[in-house]
Amino acid sequence: MASDSLAQQKALQHKYRQLTVVQRSLVQVLAVLYEPLSRANSFKCWSEAILPIAKRHSIKPLSQSQFSSQITKLIQQGILIQNTGEGPRCPKLLIDIGVRDAVITGTFEPIATAIAQLFPIRKRYVTHGPRQFNTEKTWRRELRIAIYRQDSAAIDTLLEDRRHAYWNSTLTFPEALRNMLNNPFDPDWVQQLTPEFGQLGLRLILENAAKHCSRADAAFKLTETIYNADQAQPELCLAYAEQLWLKGHLSEAQGVLTAMGDDRAHQAKRDALLGAMAF
Repeated sequence: MASDSLAQQKALQHKYRQLTVVQRSLVQVLAVLYEPLSRANSFKCWSEAILPIAKRHSIKPLSQSQFSSQITKLIQQGILIQNTGEGPRCPKLLIDIGVRDAVITGTFEPIATAIAQLFPIRKRYVTHGPRQFNTEKTWRRELRIAIYRQDSAAIDTLLEDRRHAYWNSTLTFPEALRNMLNNPFDPDWVQQLTPEFGQLGLRLILENAAKHCSRADAAFKLTETIYNADQAQPELCLAYAEQLWLKGHLSEAQGVLTAMGDDRAHQAKRDALLGAMAF
């Protein structure tokens, strides 16, 4: 992430932390919604998700006009944005900060459930067949929800649904996961994920850094911690060894690859890396 964007993100994160509980809940709803919706529909989603748990989270109920006033205030503060002819939305630099906070505070599931109830995705053949996503943004929203739920079956279904879409896809699942974990990268958050998602995300970040010759120091440091704890899966070991090699630590990289033994499933890439190092 460019230094300007990183500074912007830190400023947004600081502003978000200063918000009231009610205001945070508004941002969380728009963050999970992902695509811009009208204020009326956003209010419906907030009411469906937040009001049933309002007392538990010390959230004051809002009328629709009060909700709209709060949205306007957040836009004026630069925390939310609204383009001409669209509804309000959460900016990309804040979106995953808001969703992660929703997961931690327990509002994510009520919001995701409300979205499914209020904005159901129709199936192409009424009772069976793939779901019909009219826009990629809606599909991306559902993919993001499935990733945050770490629901592999739902992700597979969404990828199958996408094959029947009328629009051309511009995002893959690996890209989505990598972007979400890097927005911003938070080692504590990654460690809360299952090894399947956390280590896959780390591998994707490290491989992308190698491809573009860019730094991924925080992801590398966490990978090193996981490896030293003997918890790294083979694919992550390969990405870790590649990073060690690129950093000039040849003997350490060779040690990681040698320690993998005769793992036939990953032998081709392992041998390719060993060959490159020998060269």
